[in-house]
Amino acid sequence: QARKTASQTQMVEVAQKCIEWNDPIACIALLGLNGMIPSEIAKIETTSPLESGIPHLIVPPAKTVERNRAVVTVFGVDLLWEFLDEAIAYCKEKSKAEGGSATLNKRLRQIYKGDDKITLYSLRHGCRNAYVRSGASTPIMQAALGWAGGDQGMHLRYGSEGIADSEFLAALEQAARTAHKPIIDALA
Repeated sequence: QARKTASQTQMVEVAQKCIEWNDPIACIALLGLNGMIPSEIAKIETTSPLESGIPHLIVPPAKTVERNRAVVTVFGVDLLWEFLDEAIAYCKEKSKAEGGSATLNKRLRQIYKGDDKITLYSLRHGCRNAYVRSGASTPIMQAALGWAGGDQGMHLRYGSEGIADSEFLAALEQAARTAHKPIIDALA
C-alpha cells in the first residue's frame, strides 16, 4: 500500500494526540515523530540516556554496527520516561506478528478519517522532511535518522556511549530543536 509522508501540520497534530493518549502507543508515536520504527524501539537496551543533560536514546545496530545512533528527544520526554519500558516490551512482543505499529496505525486512521495512508512510517518520513525544511546538514540528518553515510565516527571509535556528552550529541540536539520547532511550540 502506498504511504504518505506526514505534513508538518499532521506531525503537530499527532504530537498533541500523544499527550492526550498518554500511554505506550503514544510513546511509540512520539518516537516515530523522531524517526524511529518499532523494530528499532524493540532493540533499545537502556532508557538511562533520557536522564542525561541532552535527553536521548541509543538505537542499537540494525543492519550494520556503524548504524548505532543517538536519537535526541526534544519533546514529550516526560511521556517517554513514563511509558518507554512498556513501549519497548510492546514492540518486542508485536514485532513478529504485526510489526508493532498496527494499534498506532488504527489510531491514525481515526484521526485522519478517509486517509488510511498516514502510518507510523509517514511520521518517520515527516521527520526526514522536518530536517530538510530546517536546513540540517546531510551528515547530521543521516546520523539522526540512522542512514548510511551519517557522521558515525564517534560511534565507531567509542561505541554509542562515547557520544553522551559530545559535541556530536549537542549538534544533533540543535538540529532536532530546529527541525521540530513547530511540535515543541505546540506542546509548550
